[in-house]
Amino acid sequence: MIDWDIVKSIDPLFKYHKPAACEISSTLPVKFSAEGKKLHNYTIYGSSAVVNGETKGVGDKTANLFDISSIIKSDNYVRNDNGEETYSQASGYLLNKISVSPSTVYTISGFSSSNNGTGVYRIYMYDSNMQWIRRTEQFTASANNSYTFTADANAYYISIQYTIDEFSPETIQLIQGSSAPAVYEHYGYKIPVTISGKNLFNASGTYNVNASIGVNDGVFPFSTGGNRYTVFFSVKPDTSYTFSCSAPGDRLCIVEYNSVIDPQNYSLQNTLSPDRTILLSSNGAQSYTFSTSSNAKSAAIYYSNETSPADIQIEEDIQSTSYEQYIEPVTVNIYLDSPLMQSQYISYLSKKRFPDETSVVLPPVHTLSGTNVLSVGTTVQPSGIVIKGKLREL
Repeated sequence: MIDWDIVKSIDPLFKYHKPAACEISSTLPVKFSAEGKKLHNYTIYGSSAVVNGETKGVGDKTANLFDISSIIKSDNYVRNDNGEETYSQASGYLLNKISVSPSTVYTISGFSSSNNGTGVYRIYMYDSNMQWIRRTEQFTASANNSYTFTADANAYYISIQYTIDEFSPETIQLIQGSSAPAVYEHYGYKIPVTISGKNLFNASGTYNVNASIGVNDGVFPFSTGGNRYTVFFSVKPDTSYTFSCSAPGDRLCIVEYNSVIDPQNYSLQNTLSPDRTILLSSNGAQSYTFSTSSNAKSAAIYYSNETSPADIQIEEDIQSTSYEQYIEPVTVNIYLDSPLMQSQYISYLSKKRFPDETSVVLPPVHTLSGTNVLSVGTTVQPSGIVIKGKLREL
C-alpha cells in the first residue's frame, strides 16, 4: 500500500489520483478506469503449472538466442582455421557457444551502427560433442544490418567472432529464421502485457465484414452487400460477453468457433459452418449476454439487415455498461532472465523481481482513457495482478 503523505513529500510536483480503493486485486483481465492519466504502478504475481510434464512459470522464451553474458574474450582474440584461439592485432570479441539445430536457417542482426555496418564477423560451427567443424568466411553487416546463414548438417553449436572496436552487445539478435525483428528483443523470457479498452468492437477492423450469417444454420457468409455486417473477434473459453447497442438492427446472430477465423478466407462458394450456434434471430436486440464453451477461440456476431445499429459495444462482462469507443490495444513486454514462479512477483514501481530483488526490463508507462483492460498473454497465466496507487494525473 502506498503511503500518500510520503509520496507527496518526495515528489510534490505531481498530484496522485487516489481511487476509493487504492489497491485493486483481481483475476485476469484487470479492469480499471482512467481519463487522460498514466498507469503508474502494478504488481504481477507469478504462478507455476505443469505443461507437458514440465513445471513452468509465467513468461515465454524470447526468440533471441544471443545471450550477452556469452562474451568470453574481448581483447584481440580470434579463432584460426583449426578452431584454436590466437591473438590478433585487430580488436575483437569472441562469443561462447550457442545451441542451434542442424541444417537450420538463422539470422544475426543488430551490428554496430556507429561503423555503418563495416564490422567484420565470422560464424564458428561445432558438432554435438562441441568439436570444431569449420568457420565461415568473413562477412560484414549488410545494408539491412543483418546476416543470414544455414547451420551445417552436423552443427549443433555455433560461436560468433566480432572484430571491430565499437561493439554493442545489447543490440545483437540471433533469430531462427530468415529475418530478425525490427525492434530489439531481449534474450531470456518475456511477459507481454496488453492494455486495451473494454469495447472489443472495431468498426474499421479487418474482421468486420460486409456479409451475413444465415439465421437458420449459422453458416457464413449467407449473403453479401447491403447493410449486412458480421464482426469476428477472439474470445476466451468459459467466459461471458455482452453485445449492446443504442438502437438495435433487424438481425442478431452469434456463433462460436474452436479456432481463430479469418473471414477473408470464405465466400458464397466456400462457406464456413460454426462449431456452436449461440443465437440465431431474425430480430435485433439492444443487448445480449452469452457465454463461450470450453473449446471456444473466436466468435462472430451478425448484427444488421436493413437498419444498422448505433454505438455497438462487445465487452467481457455479464451485463452491458456505458458505451465507449474502441481503443487499439497496446502490447508491451516485460523481460526477465527466467520465468516468474509461484511466490515471486514483479513490481513495476521498483523495477525488480522479488523476493530475490533481481532487475527486470520494464516498458514505459502509458497514457490511458476510458475503461481499460490489463491482461497478460503467456502460456502460464499469473496468479493475479495488483494495481496500487494506480494512476498519476498529467
